Amino acid sequence: MARKLPPLTSSTRAGYVRKAWLPVAFAMFAGCVACSPSSGGSPANGRSGTQLVWGKAAEADVLDPPAAGNATSWELLHLTYENLVGLDDKLKIVPELAKSWRQVSPTKYVFELREGVKFSNGRQMTADDVVGSLKRLIDPATASIWAGQVGIRGVTATGDGQVEVTLLKPKTPFLAALAGSPAAVLPMKELSDGTFDPKKELLGTGPFKAVAHSQAESWTFERNPHYWRSGLPKAGKLTVRIMPDDAARAAALRDGSVDFTSFEAPDSVRLLQGRTNVKTVVQATSDYYRVDVNARSSIFSDDRLRQALALSIDRERIKNVALGGVGRASAAVPPAFAGVCDPATVPLGKPDAQRARQLVAEAGATGKTVEINTISQVAMSSPIAQVIQQSLQAAGLKVRIVPLDLGAAMKRAYSGGQADFDVLVSWSAGYADPAMDLAWYHPELVGFNKGFVKPDPQLYSLIDGGLAAAPDESRTRMFGDACDRIAQNANIIPLVTKEAIVAYRSDKATVSLMSVEGYGLPLRRMADFGVK
Repeated sequence: MARKLPPLTSSTRAGYVRKAWLPVAFAMFAGCVACSPSSGGSPANGRSGTQLVWGKAAEADVLDPPAAGNATSWELLHLTYENLVGLDDKLKIVPELAKSWRQVSPTKYVFELREGVKFSNGRQMTADDVVGSLKRLIDPATASIWAGQVGIRGVTATGDGQVEVTLLKPKTPFLAALAGSPAAVLPMKELSDGTFDPKKELLGTGPFKAVAHSQAESWTFERNPHYWRSGLPKAGKLTVRIMPDDAARAAALRDGSVDFTSFEAPDSVRLLQGRTNVKTVVQATSDYYRVDVNARSSIFSDDRLRQALALSIDRERIKNVALGGVGRASAAVPPAFAGVCDPATVPLGKPDAQRARQLVAEAGATGKTVEINTISQVAMSSPIAQVIQQSLQAAGLKVRIVPLDLGAAMKRAYSGGQADFDVLVSWSAGYADPAMDLAWYHPELVGFNKGFVKPDPQLYSLIDGGLAAAPDESRTRMFGDACDRIAQNANIIPLVTKEAIVAYRSDKATVSLMSVEGYGLPLRRMADFGVK
């Protein structure tokens, strides 16, 4: 739940670049990006009238929703696009563009669409827009990693305001997957007739419409005059300033040129101390940091060395030293889903430096050099890597830390082809159902990690069972067994939850936050943000 920031005790650095990252195959951003045609002002650094200013840590990589595979893009897309279903404050599924739905069989759902919904160009949304959007999502040509999450076989319009979706097989978290940004509804008529290019433009049913964009510098959004939610958005204009440097965003909050922002590095909040008009909130999430281990083509193909790595990891030390005391130790099912997996009781879950050193020696690896890669756009991957480096060196390995940028990480780890790395620090989103998170441990479902994950049919059977099972005690047991199996494999190692740190000017803006977030959108309720 949202809570006050606890005292910071670490020596972690401020000023890391923050950019949300998910363990998925990313589509890369290319070329210039244009906004959907509209009259509107140019970006501005200051304030005027009912304008809000968001200091965003990174530019969106991809504008086309089904191709977007990271939360950095999702944050921006959420301003313009909407889904059939949404989430409430407890990550429960609620109606959005669909006013209701019913499950008519284990693999068939019927959605009744909301009347009077219009895209920001004024055209009314139809069943064809929904059908076309979902078909495009699952089209192999789109190459969306979210196709495996939704598991759709086919979509048809069964009436002017009714859509029927058939699944490949029963899938309990289907509705939770539909709430993800890649499953957004696009204007298929305009896309089909060539008047709208989703790779370069934004055109949706959401609260804001894009009117100007300067790549890697700023976006300007205005209120969608056709928005179906009465009285929203509260702000008539939203300026998004792309500000990678934490110190710069903190300074902008202090001088009032930015109304709200978010941070990943806990020590960044120190830059705001003493400002009574700046409020800071730590928002609980189902997200968590993790370590990916190349079990296919690196020294860690030896099970003993992966076990040594797992036993060298001290989650409490990572939390306290690298993350400033913010977060909770996590297993493959994060603690947001209480009572499912306990990181202290899973295999290899408790640090054991002596046993780790024995395993390294048994593998004949004492004195050998391994590489930990960090991702430049994941701010806390570097301090996390430094803590792990010290532990692995104590186990007898030599360790160097090498940062990668987004493109290099994609190529070397997440392309689905042969991997070229030893250990990589990244993070996972936990979503609204444990089975969605566990799906990322199943290469046959998601594909991006085939190059570094050793096949484990027993684990895949547990994950498949959890995806199809009704939400009862037997499903919880499947999740627990899957957590144990994942921990024993030590191929993808969960670390500590990745809480969101949101800061805002309480004298200039009213901010509404979810008590818990799971899809990488700490500012999900931006339409409710108001100007004082």
